[in-house]
Amino acid sequence: MNSLLQEISLLVEDFGSAPKLEEMPKRTLADKGIAGPTAAHVIEDVHTPLNLAYLTFTTGTSAFQNIVGVTYAELPARIRASVRILERAGLKRGDKLLVTYPPLVNVFSGQALKDFGLKWSFLVRSSRDAFLAALYKERPAAVVGESAFLRAALTDAKNMGVAEDLPKGVKLLTAGTPLDLELLPVAQELLQAEVHDLYGCQEIGWLAMTVSLSGTISN
Repeated sequence: MNSLLQEISLLVEDFGSAPKLEEMPKRTLADKGIAGPTAAHVIEDVHTPLNLAYLTFTTGTSAFQNIVGVTYAELPARIRASVRILERAGLKRGDKLLVTYPPLVNVFSGQALKDFGLKWSFLVRSSRDAFLAALYKERPAAVVGESAFLRAALTDAKNMGVAEDLPKGVKLLTAGTPLDLELLPVAQELLQAEVHDLYGCQEIGWLAMTVSLSGTISN
């Protein structure tokens, strides 16, 4: 047996120029601020290049969901844009934010929510009844969700006769899918809610719009 190779085989167990699998750094859902349940995903480990701050996905409204690799260099601009939108929506430090669909956190960047001082939480299950329960119990200042989901859930609340017990004046931040215009009268009637829509894509950017029953004002 070659003594040098024998020595090398022993040394690489404890030392080396590259890490073993268990020594590799890990970026979890919690690290990205999206540690919540969804019915449309599985949790899968991936090898992410070290030059990327994190991986995210488009929502796939026009085709398949595309992978978006976010570099460290672009993070500051993403954070500034996100904070600007949160300010324009009227949110303030310490506000509670309820996120109905965890991947939508990446529209803003989890770091932006931290820098802005928001406290955000997710549903127990990604379902309309879970959303109504969380809205009632947590009484957040704002909700992030897809507009069709929010409209359907609030319509459920009205049909069940429980809408009057939901918090009023909530700000709805919609993203991920084209704006469901039927949400506007429902949100106004049941929650007296403002609707702020983010339209665009995570690869290029987005437009922010404050939407009312009388028209659309581009921010």
